[in-house]
Amino acid sequence: MTFRGAWTNSTAYAINDVVTENGSSWIAVANSTGIDPATDDDTHWTIVSASGLSGSANATLAGSDTTTDASYTDLSTIGPSVTVMVPSSGSALVTVTAFMSNGAASGGYMSFQVDATAATDATSLHFDNTTANFAFQGSATYVVSGLTAGNHTFTAKYRSGAGSETFAHRSIIVIPLP
Repeated sequence: MTFRGAWTNSTAYAINDVVTENGSSWIAVANSTGIDPATDDDTHWTIVSASGLSGSANATLAGSDTTTDASYTDLSTIGPSVTVMVPSSGSALVTVTAFMSNGAASGGYMSFQVDATAATDATSLHFDNTTANFAFQGSATYVVSGLTAGNHTFTAKYRSGAGSETFAHRSIIVIPLP
């Protein structure tokens, strides 16, 4: 291996040259000039060491709020909500957590909206119970992909399966993926 320092567009690289870019290290698996390791399809470069995750954000609301709405909505205290810088990968890891309790034999859903894209059951923490006045604490984690690089706001949204659903100790954690 030959350590070549920071990658530059104009340098000719040979097999086994090692470069750095944006905190990551790459090794050349083919000769190249002008082929960016960060956007290569592993034809010319293979990652040796990825940069650490940065830019993660989290928010928590400790109080409780209730909804009877069957469609995703805000509670009286909106959120929690965070804004993160999503890198060129277009992906982020999202975790939602809540203490949920039902007043009827039903359940509830905590999901999240990304910018103006609506919350869905497919990315929700779902609590379903056939016994009234039952409680549950849980988390659900999803990889969100297909985002454009840049700032995105992730906001928790809520709905009831039927009857009244209470949500407390609500949190959202978003980690941009390299």
